[in-house]
Amino acid sequence: LYHKTEYCLKYVSNIIYESKKVTKRKDFCLICSVSLLEWILYPIKVYIVSEMFNLQIPILLITLATFSAYCVSILPITPGGLGTFEATMALVLSLNGFPFHAGMALAFGARVVTFWMPLIVSIISWASFYITTGETIPRLKKIPA
Repeated sequence: LYHKTEYCLKYVSNIIYESKKVTKRKDFCLICSVSLLEWILYPIKVYIVSEMFNLQIPILLITLATFSAYCVSILPITPGGLGTFEATMALVLSLNGFPFHAGMALAFGARVVTFWMPLIVSIISWASFYITTGETIPRLKKIPA
């Protein structure tokens, strides 16, 4: 276990070292800040969905359920964590006294807001780009050295 922990720490250190080569400190801080903000917004979005369903779930429990669901959905069991996200969120909520069906409804509502709606917007954006330019991906301009 010690060797695996040491390996993981060296791996993370190597990632940090290599990323410093590519980004400036200011850019790195901006990237980390945006990422942190995005992760903070996930439980807030789920909380808003729970209020829409009038479930009255405490924000700390929603935060626990949301991050637990995302941790499990990261495992490569299904594409995009579909199913594992919903089941984990419903399970965490049901273990804390809420009906399983309410947890599933919340998970599906959260999935619509955090996954399907952005996916649809992305598809529309890509289709608009494709229709106007005829290209499937944007061509990057060469930056002068």
